[in-house]
Amino acid sequence: MQLRQSIFWLHLVVGVVTGLVILVMSVTGVLLAFERPIVTFAERHVRTVQLPASGGPRLDLDALVAQARAAVPAGRPSGVLLRADPSASAVVNFGR
Repeated sequence: MQLRQSIFWLHLVVGVVTGLVILVMSVTGVLLAFERPIVTFAERHVRTVQLPASGGPRLDLDALVAQARAAVPAGRPSGVLLRADPSASAVVNFGR
């Protein structure tokens, strides 16, 4: 009877530890897979701009890139992301 109980508890402990490792790997995998939507949702207050009340002209693409280069003179712009939402800010990427 003693051997059977030892095997049972060993099996239970190994199963619980293995289940916890698999749970952590699953959660971190989901976070990595959905990183962009999660970051976009978390930073939604930073990624929006106030539209001018007068409906004035928006900056064109060259002006946006020029301002980004002025803000980061050592960087080299690699891409620009524009969204369809008029209140969403433009994103200028540097590097990869």
